[in-house]
Amino acid sequence: MQSASVRLAGVTARLTADGLTVSRARVTVNSTFSNELTDAIGLDVSGEFTAPLRGDALGALVGSATFEPVSVKGEPAVSPLALVLALPSGWDVPADAARIDFAEDLSVRLTQAAQAPPGPQGARGTVVVTMDIAGDEVARVSATVANLALGETSRGGLITASGTGSANLEDDTYSLRLPITCEGGWQAPECELLGGLRLGSASINWSTEGIALAATAAVSVGESRAYGVTLEGGYRATDDWELSIADSAPWDLGDGAVLRALRGSIQSRPGEGDASLTMSVTGTLDGLALGDAVTVKSLTPTLTNACPADDTGPDCRLDEIKFFITAEVEALLPGNPRPTTFTARADVNLATLDFVFTSGASDLQIGPDEMQLTDVRVVISRGAPTSCVPRGTKPAEEPGITVRFAGTARILTKEYRLHVQSDARGLCIWGSGETIDIGGGLKAVTPRVSFTTFPAGATVDGKDTIEANRLIMNGGFVFPDTMKERFGIPGRGVTFEADISEDLQEAHFTVAYNADNDIDLYRGEGAALTVGQLGFGLDVRLAGPAPGFDGYFFGTGTLEMEGSGVVPASSTPLEVRIGVGYTVGTSLRIQLQAGIPSGQVNDAFGVRGLTLRRLSASAAIDLVTGTPSVALNADVTLPDGWGSSIGLLPGSPVALAANLELARPCLEFRVGSDGGDPVVDLGGQGLVTGHYFRLVLAPVGCAVPDGRRIQQIPAGWAFAVQGSLLGSPFQAAAGLQIDSAGVRIDAVIEMDRLDLYGVVGFRSHEGIGGPQVTLDIDTGSDKFDVTIDGAIEIGDVKSGFGVLASVKGDVKQLRDRFTVNLTGRSQAKLGPVDIALDPITVTASIPVAGKESASNQLFVEMSTSVRVTLDLEKFGTYSIEGSGRLQMQDFVVTQLALKAGGVFDAVVYKVRGSLAVDMCLGTLSEALADGSGSQCTLFPRASLASSSPAVRVSVTGTEYIVLKDPKPFAKVLYDRKGVLA
Repeated sequence: MQSASVRLAGVTARLTADGLTVSRARVTVNSTFSNELTDAIGLDVSGEFTAPLRGDALGALVGSATFEPVSVKGEPAVSPLALVLALPSGWDVPADAARIDFAEDLSVRLTQAAQAPPGPQGARGTVVVTMDIAGDEVARVSATVANLALGETSRGGLITASGTGSANLEDDTYSLRLPITCEGGWQAPECELLGGLRLGSASINWSTEGIALAATAAVSVGESRAYGVTLEGGYRATDDWELSIADSAPWDLGDGAVLRALRGSIQSRPGEGDASLTMSVTGTLDGLALGDAVTVKSLTPTLTNACPADDTGPDCRLDEIKFFITAEVEALLPGNPRPTTFTARADVNLATLDFVFTSGASDLQIGPDEMQLTDVRVVISRGAPTSCVPRGTKPAEEPGITVRFAGTARILTKEYRLHVQSDARGLCIWGSGETIDIGGGLKAVTPRVSFTTFPAGATVDGKDTIEANRLIMNGGFVFPDTMKERFGIPGRGVTFEADISEDLQEAHFTVAYNADNDIDLYRGEGAALTVGQLGFGLDVRLAGPAPGFDGYFFGTGTLEMEGSGVVPASSTPLEVRIGVGYTVGTSLRIQLQAGIPSGQVNDAFGVRGLTLRRLSASAAIDLVTGTPSVALNADVTLPDGWGSSIGLLPGSPVALAANLELARPCLEFRVGSDGGDPVVDLGGQGLVTGHYFRLVLAPVGCAVPDGRRIQQIPAGWAFAVQGSLLGSPFQAAAGLQIDSAGVRIDAVIEMDRLDLYGVVGFRSHEGIGGPQVTLDIDTGSDKFDVTIDGAIEIGDVKSGFGVLASVKGDVKQLRDRFTVNLTGRSQAKLGPVDIALDPITVTASIPVAGKESASNQLFVEMSTSVRVTLDLEKFGTYSIEGSGRLQMQDFVVTQLALKAGGVFDAVVYKVRGSLAVDMCLGTLSEALADGSGSQCTLFPRASLASSSPAVRVSVTGTEYIVLKDPKPFAKVLYDRKGVLA
């Protein structure tokens, strides 16, 4: 029995007729309750309690008051609570929570409470100790605990202890054993201390030694198995406790694997959230098979909630148990005769016991020569989600042990983590790398690489197919927004597959996607080019001195041409290839090429008999404006009879050339080349020939340049030609009608110059530009009418030494020749001579091409009546009449002579003779009195074209002077002998 005595001293009281009232006193409690504490408790009591006066004696003190512990005999102050329980640090003992009660039976009760500091979710546990002293004995000691917060579950619920206990007064000990409860219910998931570690029974034992914890728990493996552990340890605060862990019995993991002798701890230390709780348990593992490819030298299992040093990402959670195994194994690497020792660590799935062992890196290199792996690691797995199997086979129903190797290879400037699986069947490589920024906004994302030597190929993950001995990459693909809009590319779901070169520096990409609808690559007035079923290919060079890429779209296309009353509408199928070029620092360039799937198009553009071979479309696309310029090219066969009707020379190839960039495009069928040999005789008569001929189809009308201007062509057919008209160079464009019966042309052509085969030169009436030539041709009815309206240039008007005579006439076809008949007049001044040419007549006979004969040669003749007004100063002014003539050399006018004869009679002087106006391409000889001068000395033909004309006005004849004999007379009035230009 524990003894005790209570004494009062230092009493402050007042005595009245009713009794004694005490307001303050020092109470000393002497006790043998605990040998560990002082034998006396000193209390300063304040309050009011009384001893009633009963007769001549005082009764027992009755009442309650608060107290505060004080030191006794120099010893530290001891509270009643400290005699019973060891309070953890940080607890608060309020002064107003300590009371002393005196009862009439002379018993004394000491009551004292304490409060824990704020715990999880603000919880504050409390403890209340009561000590009853009756007479000289300690009758009873008890304590009540409410909501002592021990921590939180993995789901955030509170773990608490509550209850009441009494001292064992027989053996001088005191122990308060309380059950532990979990918020949400016992044995529910809310009672998990960590994910996978669920508490069973748990309690605390609180004494003067402190708080001890004890519990049983189970570690869950899957949905049906659990293994027991025991937990023991001490509690210092909500965030400061530690439990030792031991297995209750060996764990039979199945497949012969047994985990035993588990020892470790789980503890909470001051920190934030899950990071404050740590678990570490190790033991021994027997019977774990790792396959025949490796030899196990040692295994160390670890149960922990910590993340490994190389896995601290968001997927690694600190509130769940993980099962790691570290091992030392020997593995035989492909191509290495001796085994290599690796230290590997495995993540074991507690539910399935599947695992993946990954070792540290070695300095070995494995793999094919073109893909040497560095930093090689060994990977041993069971039930791993990734495996490479030969094509046509299935993975085992129960995944066995797979040994493979992982390493790093640099592919297209990116690091790839690759796996190598090697067995008797062959080699398999697969892995993934970083996003490849190809340039120009093109990106290959989540790229995966694979390679196998399995003869039939292989599959990875049961879906990625690998062809034998082909290094491929696949993944997602991103296009820039401008290309997405232009080619109907969806924002997501675009994938690629790429062949990689042996040096791993280049790749050919094939990108697969489906546009929702056909795409208008070009649509203008009269024509449209649409594309559909597009794919995308890309040749990438990201290494070397000139990184960049060449890309292309490929698919089907349709060339649509609108129709009119003359030309029917048409639709032509095409195969399309659109090239994409990029170099570092510049923007994307896009070029389109399209061809005919069948090799040729019959009845092209709705024209019966018109055949196109090797049709191709090309385009240059500006990704900023989105506007392409599209060109068409093809070899052409014209409908039967068209070639002869137009006058195409046999064997002349015809090619389609069209540019759809214009608002109203033309389709041009081209023959010959600028400056080449003649290829067409329009109408087959030799009148109009061309070395460059364009037959133009305008579905809705278009504009055609003719060299000097743009001609607006109505819907239908037209022509544009560079060649010669009557032997004179010209360019023209005009509409025409064409069918198997022939060609009909009704056109007015303004020419720069018309030379009638170099004999007579024509210009416009004002001397600026050329003459107008009207063509009225119908080859079906053999009609060939030509009208010329212009001016004959005699000499060189531009240099001031020539005559410009307005003429008009026509060209007629007569059997084997053309006849030219022109008439007109002119008024001009040449030096001192006023000349009137009226009329001028030009007659020419021009043989039809291919029908020349000795009696049917080119013939040109000009005749004119000349009226000359001559001012001879002292001889007076005279008007005379004469004629003119032409001289030629090799179809080039070399000399023009105008002669006028008469008598110039003065008072004492007269001359009978003739006036001569001579022009020539050459040099005139000196004028002689007998008129034998003024002869033109010709240059060689090569010099004729570059000569300036010589001009001379002279009078020759006989001079008569009064009283003198007649004598020869010669006088040059105006002279320019002629020089080379």
